[in-house]
Amino acid sequence: MKFKLMVLFFTIILSTTARSMIIRHDVNPDLYLANENEYPAVFPVHINDKRKECVATLIAPRWAITAGHCTVLINLTGKQPHQLLINNQHYAVKSVHIHPEFGEVKGLRDENDQLIDMILNPTNMSYDVALIELSQYVNGVKPIGLYTLKNEVNQEILMLGWGDFTNGKSGTIRDQPVNDGHFRKAYNFIDGIDDNYLAFTFDPPESSKTHELEGVNGPGDSGGPALILKDKKLLIAGVSSRGYYPDDVADYELEGKYGWTENYVRISTIISWIKKVIGQKAANANAINSFKQYVGDYVYEPAGITITVFTRDDHTKLFTSVPGQEPYELKAVGKDTFVFKTDEAFKLEFKNAENGVFKEVTAFQPHGTITAVRNVKPEIDDLSTIDKKLTDKGFSGVVLVAQNENIIFHKAYGRKNNQNNGFNDINTVFDIGSITKQFTAAGILKLSMQNKISTSDKLSKYFEAVPRDKGSITIHQLLTHSSGLISDVGSDYETITEKDFLNRVFNSPLVSQIGEKFNYSNVGYSLLGLIVEKASGMDYETFLNVEFFKPLKMNHTGYVIPTWKKNEVANGFTNEVEAKKPNEENWSNQGPYLNLKANGGLLTRASDLLLWSQAIQKNAVFDKPTTFEFLFPHFQADDFIYNHYGYGWGVENNDSDEKLILHGGTSEFFATDLWIYPDKNITIIVLSNKSEEYVYSIARKISKTLLEM
Repeated sequence: MKFKLMVLFFTIILSTTARSMIIRHDVNPDLYLANENEYPAVFPVHINDKRKECVATLIAPRWAITAGHCTVLINLTGKQPHQLLINNQHYAVKSVHIHPEFGEVKGLRDENDQLIDMILNPTNMSYDVALIELSQYVNGVKPIGLYTLKNEVNQEILMLGWGDFTNGKSGTIRDQPVNDGHFRKAYNFIDGIDDNYLAFTFDPPESSKTHELEGVNGPGDSGGPALILKDKKLLIAGVSSRGYYPDDVADYELEGKYGWTENYVRISTIISWIKKVIGQKAANANAINSFKQYVGDYVYEPAGITITVFTRDDHTKLFTSVPGQEPYELKAVGKDTFVFKTDEAFKLEFKNAENGVFKEVTAFQPHGTITAVRNVKPEIDDLSTIDKKLTDKGFSGVVLVAQNENIIFHKAYGRKNNQNNGFNDINTVFDIGSITKQFTAAGILKLSMQNKISTSDKLSKYFEAVPRDKGSITIHQLLTHSSGLISDVGSDYETITEKDFLNRVFNSPLVSQIGEKFNYSNVGYSLLGLIVEKASGMDYETFLNVEFFKPLKMNHTGYVIPTWKKNEVANGFTNEVEAKKPNEENWSNQGPYLNLKANGGLLTRASDLLLWSQAIQKNAVFDKPTTFEFLFPHFQADDFIYNHYGYGWGVENNDSDEKLILHGGTSEFFATDLWIYPDKNITIIVLSNKSEEYVYSIARKISKTLLEM
């Protein structure tokens, strides 16, 4: 066995390819794609042309950890120091420290410093781990902490890597690699302990232990981390060392099929060695946050608005936001004074420092100046207090809160119109704005389940004369606002034909490269609505009604199909002036025209949205894999309200038991919010016929109350 491992090990090291995730064959491969910017502390040890070989993880400002055998890729004797690319910056390697119980490993190089052979005399393979010291501190990257507990068995782990790609049904042939260079992630569960190794197996889909994104690293991604989520933080519990078939007779020319076992060096047993080498009390020390004195919530009581100041990019950038608006990065222009990086007409000045933090912030804006006071102790109101505050505030709308299948709060406020009996009631119907997008996305996924479309389909499959610059846009990119298309091409209630709409869209310049950046696009969802119609052979609303609204008894949801009572749909209000009902605006006989259709404007009531939420959580809308795809954080939404975007949803805290899927809607007259905590079985619905900023803080206040209970 020892000799066999040595031969296999030698083959892995000298392989010119780095293998990435081996995934389930029955799951959409796109779900395994990861964003390198989300895991900047994970980086390749060596880059060979465009291939990234072996993986290391930053665990302290100047220290990284990897597999011992990966150190043969680091050349410490060359004319130039070995460089590691971390968060798009190069850092020179100062020294390498292989665990003393591992044994001898050494790379042999030719006169051109190319690796040609190696010496390997392992004493104990389960100590296949090494520390890399860098010549300087890594800027802007927060190190990943160490998992010190010895309770790893049965824990869920997250793995990361680049390189060759395959699935557990076909396996991979070493001499015929498939390498697309993408960064991927996969999950598994620790099965047990083998010497100093953490061990886990690639279980087939039919196994009861299989994760929705089950997978394993291929051998070429040795050194990669096994991350465990603890207290909402990812900690490194293991370092990738080797993989094998446990029956000891498998053909290693076909690796990674179901049944493949992975071994990771166990961090919890080498803590003392790590601390000794690094020479500090804690290996996961955090950099001092220079913005700490500004960070916090500041409340402007007269308007009930909270100004939040926070950091991103590992505390290197300062941002501010208010509920319902996208965050703005701040730029320092003086002592404790900042302006919006995108608009210097907006300025924040922090005042009254006490105990290392500021107590006030004054916001200078073109339309006035306000001073907000730091909320030292986050206020958590019970539902009765929130109810009273909404009444005192003059809130107009309906709030519904459900937990564990029970409605625990459902109340109406204000007026739906100026008639004598025009008060909102719990059955009032509202325009839900962009919450519509999740129904459009659901229509796409239902058609995908019916094998009528694929999220990888391109626009050219459904539309003629798509210009070259937009020809490669996929349905997936439309769903995730990563298509590069502009936001809008006209006003919501403008009369426009499909031909004119498509001409405007296709003749508009892209605002970013396709697939590279998040740019919220109503246009993209209107195109998805057209695709639903073309693939289903039905009108957009009819398809949603047949597939979702009617089966779920959402009888008060739609554009024109529901038979609402005369006084059931709310009018919008602005400055106490009554507007038209949304369905009395300039609509066609099939609902709004394409500037609004499928991206907004659906009408519904709170109880129908609760039926929708409950059906999603029970997998009654889709099967379980498709529901997982529906609610998955597909794309990082930089500078947007939500950190990540799924298919028609914002997604927060995806890797915790407080995962939140949410979306708001806004128009000139309506403001709405739908929040769902699927693991907590909590649904919060806020519907208002007054478009006021504080409306978007209501769901957050209610969620704080429920999560603290």
